[in-house]
Amino acid sequence: MNISLPDDVKAYVDEQVRLKGYSSSGEFIRDLIRQRRNGIEELRAKIIDCYIVGAGGEVA
Repeated sequence: MNISLPDDVKAYVDEQVRLKGYSSSGEFIRDLIRQRRNGIEELRAKIIDCYIVGAGGEVA
């Protein structure tokens, strides 16, 4: 997969790779995707927990 980025975004990615010790820009992008996916899964779990608590422990 190839992704085109505007110059300012590419500069940001390159800077993050350098500052945070990623081995490549691909590794940085994979980490961002992983973080995003994990955040969505955590949010989904919290919503389900709130729903169960609000329903008195029963899932409709």
